[in-house]
Amino acid sequence: MSSDDVIRDRQLQRRLFFEKHHPKEKSSIHHNNINKEEKTIHHKEKEEPIILFTNAEVERMSKKVDDSLPPSFDLRSSKMVVIAHYNENTDWVHNLKYPYQIISRAGMRKETAPNKGNEASVFLEYILANYEKLSDFTIFVHAHRTSWHHPTNIDERLNTLQLTKPYYNFNELAVGYICIPSIPFTNMLIADGIIPAYPRPHKHIYRAGAQFYVHKSLILRNPKHVYQKYYDFLMNSSEKSAATGRYFEYSWHMIFTHELNDVE
Repeated sequence: MSSDDVIRDRQLQRRLFFEKHHPKEKSSIHHNNINKEEKTIHHKEKEEPIILFTNAEVERMSKKVDDSLPPSFDLRSSKMVVIAHYNENTDWVHNLKYPYQIISRAGMRKETAPNKGNEASVFLEYILANYEKLSDFTIFVHAHRTSWHHPTNIDERLNTLQLTKPYYNFNELAVGYICIPSIPFTNMLIADGIIPAYPRPHKHIYRAGAQFYVHKSLILRNPKHVYQKYYDFLMNSSEKSAATGRYFEYSWHMIFTHELNDVE
């Protein structure tokens, strides 16, 4: 595939994606892109700037790409679904198109290590065990097939996810507002450089439900000992899991993105 072919292919992919999601603007976009292509192909004597692509982009663009996804989406990204289980029916996992791992606390006494902190301790346990060998995307979920925060069957939700962001909470809920949880926990986040110390925030925007996907680059931005510290906090806390697990529910986006608010 020549450089001109690559450029035309990329323009075509973008046009198809735009037309699919903006049908009313189809004709004008189509016209503008044709003019741009004609200018590139038929008027090279004007010495227009050369468009450069990485080797990875060229290789990706030379292959057939599903036009329902943005052209930058990498279909070859590796994925792993991590499921926090206690006593739920998990027959639905056989419907998943991605590999999965169930970490279960079945039969374990509540509020006794390692069955503390609800799903937060499971997510941290997985990160600690796989820190050096993470998939490109890790998808963290609960084991119930449906719940108040995701009325759609979770297997169907996962199979149709478009992983186009480095972090995304995909629960079917509106954004919520909550006070920063507990002074000791907040101090931990500040000490680890997750959130700034000044000005000290009093509220932040979050998405409830603690089900999300995250790219490994965001997980790895925090040293492994930080996750060990958080896991030890859950195991050693005298507070109930209903409280400590919720601290993390309010804070996962901060831990991975280092942003105070979870917004689109």
